[in-house]
Amino acid sequence: MSRYNYREGSLWQIAFRRFFRNKLSLASAIFVGVVALLAIMGYAIAPDSTPWANTQHLELAARNPGFRATFFLLPKDADFNSEGWLKGLLFGKQSSSKEIPIQSFRIDGESVFVAEFTEPEDSLTIEVEYSIGEILFPEL
Repeated sequence: MSRYNYREGSLWQIAFRRFFRNKLSLASAIFVGVVALLAIMGYAIAPDSTPWANTQHLELAARNPGFRATFFLLPKDADFNSEGWLKGLLFGKQSSSKEIPIQSFRIDGESVFVAEFTEPEDSLTIEVEYSIGEILFPEL
């Protein structure tokens, strides 16, 4: 009857053998590995992929959490560079449109009139006119 001696081998072999026999230490190492992977891949799983996850609108900053607003998306010029996958993963991606919080909008002929969000709501309303061509074809 041969019995395997757990004290045979180099110090590394003995340490790994003891480590893999202890189920709690193995589960802890797997947990730490998963948490480290989530920390490294944060931008890939984050819902906000903007640079530094920081898309703020001053008009809405003082509002309570859960406040809902309507946004007008105005396309940016098409000349912004397409960055690599790794750079986008590490630093976020530039948005292809400018977000403008609005109170209301109306379409009149070939123009869109947008009433921008103001605080307080009874203050002077800023209305901006955008042509439909400017919205649909920003690069022209």
